[in-house]
Amino acid sequence: MNDKSASPEQFARQDAAKLLGYLLKLGVRFDDAQDLVAETLHRMCKRSGAIVYPQAWARSTAFHLAVDRLRKDRAEHERLQADESSPPTASLADELYMLRTNSRTVASNAAS
Repeated sequence: MNDKSASPEQFARQDAAKLLGYLLKLGVRFDDAQDLVAETLHRMCKRSGAIVYPQAWARSTAFHLAVDRLRKDRAEHERLQADESSPPTASLADELYMLRTNSRTVASNAAS
């Protein structure tokens, strides 16, 4: 979509699949990525008048929702781990670093 002032409905028809692909390239699980796209579109509909560049806004919003989901999942995992004697896994900082690195890689590949 090249129109910077497109409606949320136009964005959903034309760019939701690209947003899903972006999240999958970041390493988000398919089911979670679908949920994040739906949440992003929901937020876009609530703010439709205030969004100037919908693609950029949607990617940024979806990325931050993915980070929030990762933090929530990590906190739940750590809570369960404290209850059991499971071996430790990668730290939240490591997972956030990988998500951010994947984001930059996807962005640089899209630019070229």
